[in-house]
Amino acid sequence: MESSTVTSVSVKRKIEETDISTKGPPQTKRKVQSTITQATVSNFFKPKAEKEPEPVVWRCLKNSLLIARYNVKGAAQNGLEMKEPRKIAAFDLDSTLIKTKSGNKHPKDEHDWLFFHPSVPAKLKSLHESSHQVIIFSNQAGIKLDSKAKVNKREQQFKSKVNSVLSNLNLPISVYAATTKDIYRKPRTGMWDEMVDDYDLDVHGVDLENSFLVGDAAGREGDFSASDKNFAANLNIKFYTPEEYFLSQKPKPAKPDLFNPSSYITEATNGDQKPRFTPLQKDQLEVILFVGSPASGKSTFYNKHILNNSLDKTYTRINQDTLKTRDKCLKVAGERLSEGESIVVDNTNPEAATRKLWIDLAKKHNAKIRCFYFNVPADLCNHNDAVRGLHAPTADGAREERVDEKKAELAKSLNPDGRAQLPGMAFSGFRSKLQAPELKEGFDELVELKFEFEGGNAEREVWGRFWT
Repeated sequence: MESSTVTSVSVKRKIEETDISTKGPPQTKRKVQSTITQATVSNFFKPKAEKEPEPVVWRCLKNSLLIARYNVKGAAQNGLEMKEPRKIAAFDLDSTLIKTKSGNKHPKDEHDWLFFHPSVPAKLKSLHESSHQVIIFSNQAGIKLDSKAKVNKREQQFKSKVNSVLSNLNLPISVYAATTKDIYRKPRTGMWDEMVDDYDLDVHGVDLENSFLVGDAAGREGDFSASDKNFAANLNIKFYTPEEYFLSQKPKPAKPDLFNPSSYITEATNGDQKPRFTPLQKDQLEVILFVGSPASGKSTFYNKHILNNSLDKTYTRINQDTLKTRDKCLKVAGERLSEGESIVVDNTNPEAATRKLWIDLAKKHNAKIRCFYFNVPADLCNHNDAVRGLHAPTADGAREERVDEKKAELAKSLNPDGRAQLPGMAFSGFRSKLQAPELKEGFDELVELKFEFEGGNAEREVWGRFWT
């Protein structure tokens, strides 16, 4: 595992700003309010060997994952030395264990918090006493970490708030906070994997049947996402909303149209399907033009059904990511057609004006032209992109275990071109430009392809998890 930077949290003075004016009587300084206690002062002047350890210790992994551990003074093991399978009581932080004191959606500062319900401390203490390990998993994309920069304000405020929450609870709790959209961000399981490693649970195991997660992102009407619910599903543990767990309310149903990757997996999706279009013709010169969002399955379809076809016919793949410009794509395509080679245009091609360039090129070379329209929902494309990008060789947050030969082979299967994750504008940009293709544009055939997952058991297990 990559080494991590460890820093102890220090107690800092909270100083109110003084008013500055060029007029009026001489200014008097306002009272300086301090959070420093006599115990802190006493500990400061002790010899190093006699100093008590700081209760909260922070570290950062890969400039991405913040981890805090609270050590209870005088506790024998602080939850790190138990040998039997562990029961994990996992919680989200904001709007689950705590809420804003101000009533605002987002906190004003590190002091703007109170417990979600007065019963929270007692509930967590009871869990600790019943041998549950209490863990907090939180997505904190608003924090931007930079290993070369000083601690920024958002990071300082978050750490200060967490320190205060943990001090109030006074239990051996660890906090994992994902600050970027990498393998650590819920519903992806990177934070859980790090927790398992930190507590040596890969050796002693987790009691999944008696573990659970409480979180507010449950996919209900009004929820910003279903990341907590899907995180629990990925881990195969029970899930509760804060209202269920702390207030004993009946659960509200999730929205019926939530994306679920399992709906695209059937017993037949083992990679043995026949191509879902008119068979290729060996002696016919043709252009196959793909139309579809990024991550809609175009390149995978080419590799599985066209590159290695039963007719042993060569189809040259024309791709703008490789050739860089549309003019270069048209030039190379024209050269291949002149040599009697059929081509596949593996680009997004959302606009009719762009497609006309390819229709005209096909006619110039007396080639047939077929349009394969990958009509795939946006949330499915986002899912495909996450699976693909997070299995790139340079994916942020990728764990070193990926050097394992089998995992490397799986990553290659899921991302044969080694593509990084795409920004959201790549998908919104396509949708804003899309003009659904029509036969009357000049195509000899228009084939609409719905997405079906294709792959073996290992690929299916990974692809079938929640990633977005």
